Amino acid sequence: MKIFDLIKLGHAHIYVHKKQSFLTVLTTGIIFGTLLGVITLFNGLENLFVRASETLGGDEVYVVSSSCMNSGNCFNYEDVVRITSTTHNISKYNGENVGKLEVFTYKNGGKSFRVIGEEYVKNLIEIDMGKYESGTLFKLISLDDAAELLRSSERSPEEPEEERDYARGGKIYSLEEISDIKSKILGEEFTETYSVPTTSLTAAASSLEGTESLPEILEVASEITYETKSQKYIVAGIVGTEQTRLALAKEYGDVKFLDLFLERVNGNVAMTDLYISRSTDSSESFRNIFEASEEDFSLPIAKFKNLDDAYAYYRAENCSLERNLSKCSSFVITELVGNRLQTKDALESVYLIFNYGGIILLLIAVAISVFTFVRLISENANSIALYRSLGASGFDILFIHLSYLVELCLITVIFAVVLGADIATIISLKDAETLSTLLTSLYSRKIDSGILIGFSTEILKVLAAILATAPLCSLLTLDQLSTKNIAKKIKE
Repeated sequence: MKIFDLIKLGHAHIYVHKKQSFLTVLTTGIIFGTLLGVITLFNGLENLFVRASETLGGDEVYVVSSSCMNSGNCFNYEDVVRITSTTHNISKYNGENVGKLEVFTYKNGGKSFRVIGEEYVKNLIEIDMGKYESGTLFKLISLDDAAELLRSSERSPEEPEEERDYARGGKIYSLEEISDIKSKILGEEFTETYSVPTTSLTAAASSLEGTESLPEILEVASEITYETKSQKYIVAGIVGTEQTRLALAKEYGDVKFLDLFLERVNGNVAMTDLYISRSTDSSESFRNIFEASEEDFSLPIAKFKNLDDAYAYYRAENCSLERNLSKCSSFVITELVGNRLQTKDALESVYLIFNYGGIILLLIAVAISVFTFVRLISENANSIALYRSLGASGFDILFIHLSYLVELCLITVIFAVVLGADIATIISLKDAETLSTLLTSLYSRKIDSGILIGFSTEILKVLAAILATAPLCSLLTLDQLSTKNIAKKIKE
């Protein structure tokens, strides 16, 4: 029999057994469609976070890294640069060490100042620094700190200070609030005050060597005196909240579906509380301003051309990304701008769940298909015997029923894709306003979430799993098409 004729006979079974065919497509389609909906939704979220981060730092990814062993001993700046350049060849991943983040410690300890070159955070600078005289201090601050500065400047001396709302990890700001804060804070001069010990903490610590008595420790601590220092700075940029805990749930226990992803992503979109070093200012000027000690250190800044290269590099070095830090075999890394690395790793862990779920769903789909196939053969035993009497071979009979299952799988694929897209659209539109507000507060810039539909290879794996059920089912039920089994079914 011709192949086309065999396919037509297989297609005819869909109409002859339309109720059974419909239930099979509906059951497997809903199972896989739900999984596809979740995957497309999370892909849309990942794309949203990456786009939002790119508005801050562009396509390039800057990573600040240090190197600390489990013992707590850390390599210095030169060693980390050497390790990344030789032992773990960063150039293979289109990466390079381009600069440093300098950390100055006040000479008696107790206060640190992080300084970074303007070229690494140029997209975060929201004022024209060129109009200020040389030696002016510029600072990037968080949205929370900016709001607190604004409240302090508008508060009368008699009014008590308000406590920050950390009940849910930080305040969520609307776009209007952010615009108002920025209009009043950016480019303005403020004074930072901090307490530092008048005596060396190192000397105090050395006097406690071998001391285990709590009274003696408290006595030495009570002898340490502090003085208040102050430093003026200009707010050059506002980079989003520090402590925002991303969650759509409004009340305790009201966990929404997208929270599964959002709770895994680090809330910091940039390294806040940074002083900016202009090209006209030298590191020595910062050392003098801050009365820095000799124990200052630097952290290398690595640059990658894109997210995939950065992620591939740290994954290749046995990196296990976490909420705040990325701990690799030799590195502790923090993305300088955005949270793309944390986002990508959050999706990796979510997809790991999907992979196991996909295997389980494949087994369920195969079981449903086997049941459909066996029942189909049982109900068509007379037709199969007739095909054989007309000269059809065993392969022809198998091909007829295989084509029927393949067509069912194709219909299921279409149904699952449409259902998955609908699920992702409904969920994303339902939470679009809340999610946009969250991300606007997180990035301190207008972020529109829109319809969260994204594509990845995980979707192809699900579609392949659906299509794989037809040949798997045919192989598992091959014995049902034997002449002996068919004769037995006719006799029964």
